[in-house]
Amino acid sequence: MPKVETLQTSFYLRFGYTYQLRHIENGKVMLWHTNLGGSPTLLTTHAAAREWLQEKDANRLDIGQIERPNTKWVFQRWVQVEVKAILVNQPLLGQGLLPDWLRNTKGLYALDTFNDNMCLFRCIAVHRGTRPDRCTKEAIE
Repeated sequence: MPKVETLQTSFYLRFGYTYQLRHIENGKVMLWHTNLGGSPTLLTTHAAAREWLQEKDANRLDIGQIERPNTKWVFQRWVQVEVKAILVNQPLLGQGLLPDWLRNTKGLYALDTFNDNMCLFRCIAVHRGTRPDRCTKEAIE
């Protein structure tokens, strides 16, 4: 299993944990699993992943926020923390030209040959019927 530091593609992260609760009257013990969800956006840098994970881990360690069935159950101990990286075979944004297999796909206009930050506006202009090789003026408008 690859570590987050070694990933060369974009990815999503999911974060969940399990802890043990004890009933204060009868001493029964149960496991409680909480899933804090996935990263809201596609992560492309290790710094962004580290920041997101530190935020989620701080939420986990806040004992006052621990979920339980009712007030008769108290936190006993941590059992497990799960972090899952979901790799996405999408090219990283802003990393240059599209790969040939994607660029040569039928019905796809590759607008990555322009060296500016108007890609969204170019896409809108082409969608409205402008030729892909002459869409700068319409994208500016």
